[in-house]
Amino acid sequence: MGSRMAKELAHPAPRGVFDKPGKAAWERLVGSLPDGWSFDPRELEILTEACKVRDLIGELETAIGDHGAMVSGSKGQKVVNPAYAELRQQRALYAQLLGKLELVDAPATGSGTGSDGKPQSAASKQASKAARSRWGSQSPRAAGQSRMNV
Repeated sequence: MGSRMAKELAHPAPRGVFDKPGKAAWERLVGSLPDGWSFDPRELEILTEACKVRDLIGELETAIGDHGAMVSGSKGQKVVNPAYAELRQQRALYAQLLGKLELVDAPATGSGTGSDGKPQSAASKQASKAARSRWGSQSPRAAGQSRMNV
């Protein structure tokens, strides 16, 4: 029973009623967690909101597909479908919510892990990228020594 309970905590059922896009997002994100990882209550709330936003994105995409890129304005003129602006905003919100989850790559892939083999947070990966950009493959000390020897 203990392993079943641990699995339920690691891979919880959706916390709400989602349409197909939101449910698919939930399953993809929860299913992508590395073994032994789980979402805390704050992250579950963020994930729930992200899946609601993903459903809205699906609705907006359908509306644009049904009505097209151009619609009639108030005076009968052709204007860009206003659903595009809302779609852009919802996609930005979705990305922001997913960023707050600070998801990491699974350790099995080898990417997203630190030198100790443990998964890195999004902030750690960004800092590592900045350091590689600044110093390349050299350590800061080696870079300083090579300048002094020239």
